[in-house]
Amino acid sequence: MMHHLSSNNQNVTMSNRQVFVDHRCRRKRRRLSTFLTVTCTSFLVLSLCVGHSISAEDPEFAEPIENITAPASRDIRMACSVKNLGPHKVAWIHFEGSAILTVQTHVITRNPRIKVTHDKHRTWILHIENVQESDAGRYMCQINTETAKTQFGYLHVVVPPNIDDSMSSSDIIVRENSNVSLQCHATGSPTPVVKWRREDGGDLRINKTYSVAEWEGETLELSRISRLDMGAHLCIASNGVPPGVSKRLKISVDFPPMAWIEAQLIGAGVGFTVTLECTTEAHPASLNYWTREDGHMIHDNRKYKSSNQVGSLPYKTHMKLTISDLQPKDFGTYKCVAKNPRGETDGSIKLYQSAPPATTTIPTTTTKMSHRKHKDQREKNDTGRKPSSLAVGLSEKDSDYTSILNTVDKSRQRSTKSKSSSSPGDSTEWLEGNSLSSTSSLRSLCSLIVVAYLL
Repeated sequence: MMHHLSSNNQNVTMSNRQVFVDHRCRRKRRRLSTFLTVTCTSFLVLSLCVGHSISAEDPEFAEPIENITAPASRDIRMACSVKNLGPHKVAWIHFEGSAILTVQTHVITRNPRIKVTHDKHRTWILHIENVQESDAGRYMCQINTETAKTQFGYLHVVVPPNIDDSMSSSDIIVRENSNVSLQCHATGSPTPVVKWRREDGGDLRINKTYSVAEWEGETLELSRISRLDMGAHLCIASNGVPPGVSKRLKISVDFPPMAWIEAQLIGAGVGFTVTLECTTEAHPASLNYWTREDGHMIHDNRKYKSSNQVGSLPYKTHMKLTISDLQPKDFGTYKCVAKNPRGETDGSIKLYQSAPPATTTIPTTTTKMSHRKHKDQREKNDTGRKPSSLAVGLSEKDSDYTSILNTVDKSRQRSTKSKSSSSPGDSTEWLEGNSLSSTSSLRSLCSLIVVAYLL
């Protein structure tokens, strides 16, 4: 029993000791906590005091932020200079987007093109890579003082013009006398100016009474369009940022064929070669060919040769039909025919037989005898004659007038004698004498006319 009591006493003693140890630990913890609290409080107060002493002079901006103008896709740097920053912090904010971009050296935005650097905490530089049009606007540099200090810089992003094909017109085909409206939508920054011109440099016919060399605006309206308005038109967009752009739009005007013939009546002799001509206008391009009055189409062969030549205007065609070695059966009516999906037309040319023009041929081969006889006769007739001149008096003119009449009379007599005395075997000599007599008479007659005019 004594042993049992002793055991109990030992257990009680151990328990008391444990309680005492726990109590001492708790007291130590409380003391440590109190020490830490006082220490931290002292540190905070000291920090505040030190901070207040350091930032006794408030931070301010050293210089304004420069505005920047940059083309799209370029990299830009925007600088914010601060002095006396102390423990304060600098932030960059995109004002239009209401987005905080950076705080001190930390990038807040998720835009991977944004970065920030600094120069010994004095100059804070915002970097934007591959600038886009959406990046344009005001950028705010802010210092987190008790009353925040801010200043702004403006980023102007210029974008070359671009023509939006999805919102612009393309090549069109219209009927003649229709109204046409063309659209050309351009984007860019600044907003592009859109102008219209003809590619060939001609005037734009806005309507029947009003034409201009150039039209400004995204919409070009042409009233009662005609074949003269056919061709390529240029939509040109520019905003001062190179390069400018343009779009080519082709206007095609459809109309039925028309034909013009300058000579509707042509005469030619048998054995001759003649060319018939006809001009047509049509769009789309017409099928052109020639026919006789019976409607049979003429095909190229040894007698007929046809050709079609496109004129200076694409809708004009000059047609030709050349007929060789004309025979009586070739005379009659010929037609030039033009057909296209809008209609057809034809023009008629009457080809008739005419006698060849009469011509007098002077032989180039003569005998020595006839030439000598004629020379002697001419010298005989000219004996005693005086030359006609403007300087001679009236009596000299009368004398020349009489001499000329005598010469003409003698020439006629000689021609008559030559005809009566010639024989069939002397045909060459007779032709020569007759031709020379005629020539002499003609010269005399011309001299007579001049003298008569002077009188």
